[in-house]
Amino acid sequence: EAESRAVMERVGATDLTFLAAPDGHLADTLQEWEPHLQSWFACRAITHPVTVAFEQGHLDHDATNWLVNRNSCGPVREVPLYHPYSRKILRANAFAGQGISESRTLNSDEFQLRCSLLESYPSQRIGTILRTYRAVHRLFGNPDPFRIERMRIQTWTKFDTPNHADPLRQEILQSQPWARWISALKDVD
Repeated sequence: EAESRAVMERVGATDLTFLAAPDGHLADTLQEWEPHLQSWFACRAITHPVTVAFEQGHLDHDATNWLVNRNSCGPVREVPLYHPYSRKILRANAFAGQGISESRTLNSDEFQLRCSLLESYPSQRIGTILRTYRAVHRLFGNPDPFRIERMRIQTWTKFDTPNHADPLRQEILQSQPWARWISALKDVD
């Protein structure tokens, strides 16, 4: 939370709420956290919610997406992080599944800020992972995937089905994280 507050302060966001959900176990506690989100959204007039994509990259991210979709009004917008958890090498900053996305190329200052912000979580491995991911892209002559900011209106809300086409869908369906996700959904529906 301290790291997130420091990062958000750098971009001018100071009105923050942290729900203290259990790291790595939000999916396992959906039933407990849904009332908190219902209450939180009921007290605010949020017309354009933005959340992490439902992309089978991390169970906490998918659980966050599910909670926002279940408890907010208006169309949900999502941003990509990484996917799928059924593989050792994940794809970052690209949407899984279908849907039309908007993208914007960051100018030099925005790009430097983004890279700096991503390095501002010393308790996480994200900085090292993203530096490596970017280096591999450069090695193969591909553009830096983090120069582009992406967002889309979420259309995939079949939360009991992976947001991927075959063969990745079948791979995810066979994975342990997906079994855990389906078990979590059964606890709330």
